[in-house]
Amino acid sequence: WFDCSRIPFVILRRASAAPRLDMAARGRAFSNEMQDALKPVGSLNDLGTVAMLDRRYASLQSRKSFSERAITPLTAGGLRQSILTLVQTSLGGGVLTLAFAMRLSGLGLGLVLMMVLGLVAFMGMDVMMRGAVQLQAFDTATLLARCVGPWSGPAMDLLLVLYGNGALVAYFILLGDFLPAIVTDLVQMSVISPPQLSAQDLRTRCILSTLIVVVPLSIPRKLSALRYASPIALISILYFSTTVLTNAPGLILAHLGQPEYGEIQWFNVDWNFFKSFSILLFAFNCHLNVVPVCSELTDPSDYRITKICRRVAMVEVIFYTFIAAGGYLSFLAVTDQNILRNYGTSFAVTLCRILLSFTILVGIPTNLLPTVRSFKGFIENLTGAAKTPPMEAPLLPTESPTNGAVGTATTSSEVFRLLLTAFCLALEVVVAIAVPNVADVMGFLGASVGTILMMVLPLTVLVKARPKDYSTARVWLTGLLLLMSSLTAFTALVVM
Repeated sequence: WFDCSRIPFVILRRASAAPRLDMAARGRAFSNEMQDALKPVGSLNDLGTVAMLDRRYASLQSRKSFSERAITPLTAGGLRQSILTLVQTSLGGGVLTLAFAMRLSGLGLGLVLMMVLGLVAFMGMDVMMRGAVQLQAFDTATLLARCVGPWSGPAMDLLLVLYGNGALVAYFILLGDFLPAIVTDLVQMSVISPPQLSAQDLRTRCILSTLIVVVPLSIPRKLSALRYASPIALISILYFSTTVLTNAPGLILAHLGQPEYGEIQWFNVDWNFFKSFSILLFAFNCHLNVVPVCSELTDPSDYRITKICRRVAMVEVIFYTFIAAGGYLSFLAVTDQNILRNYGTSFAVTLCRILLSFTILVGIPTNLLPTVRSFKGFIENLTGAAKTPPMEAPLLPTESPTNGAVGTATTSSEVFRLLLTAFCLALEVVVAIAVPNVADVMGFLGASVGTILMMVLPLTVLVKARPKDYSTARVWLTGLLLLMSSLTAFTALVVM
């Protein structure tokens, strides 16, 4: 295709130019502008326009139906794989504290916060992905550096390292709750004999045993390598929400009106509002993987980006609403930080713990990969080493006869990455063994680094690289909502 509409304007502009230019200079300038005007808008093959139209027609004709697309294998960088990766990132241990957040803020206020933060999450993801494409940023630190300057890249890398490791500590704490509870359930069901260990020793050994699964899953260096494990999160959360909802009617009838459970609270306007806000904020935060997912996305058009962000936010809001409302109404004032502690021993609850344990086991490497990437980038910036964009690095270290130095450098980089992975896992396990309270960890992370990822960074990108199809009203609405949410979260960090 040729953009011939520019040719008349080029001719008129050159004809009205000042006559002081000599004929040779005028001819050279005219020739250059004519060449620019005749450049193809899109690349053509030997058959030109007809072939391009044929390809577009063929792509429309070969478009698969929804059922065909749903059952085909996941592809690296595909739409479904990108959605599942972001859902896997957010649908971790945060779902277990949602009912506790309803208890703190009241059911009505909590559901309003849920809807608002779902909208904030969608806006933040959409702006970050579009900005990453427009500014050619392959990781979150590079995206911020392209917006405010090179000095901010290492600072963002450091924040991502702190947030990622903190989130993974929370995941290991939850595994320290789930796995001993599973053992206790199996003992009560007479499936296994009681272990001759104290509660703390059993918890420590359960956390250490998770490394058998986590370490192999942490070896791949691309998120797309985990695409077949990502659906586990959706399956387990679906089962968890079903378990909560099916048990809710009976528990509501049994507990409503009982003095120890209290009454349904709809709006609690006190200092606990900020803690509830922070817990819900952490549950929606999948922004650690937004830019890495975008860098691996095939055909990152605005339409596909919006589609991914909208579906991720919808999945989060729907599941979170059912889990939070059903869990809180079941136990009211005695709702625990970990909602599964409120349920007794049963096969359904035990299976729920097992599935959620698998979800967290997959969620750990999903969050660990971008954390280690940021850690590596931070060290490379401090030491002055060249930072290789993730999309330009080969998938596996190779060495060719003509380019052996490149293969050696890539191998050294991989060894360095694996050493950082081992260091992060060791640190996270040690902290998780020492710290048992998961809600405090999640609330602090959500109010601190989570705020920067979900709201401050998208607001910065919005100012620097405004999406092309955003109207002025949409820009102002997005900016104000991100700004007000940021101020609320930072206030929560002060008062918590």
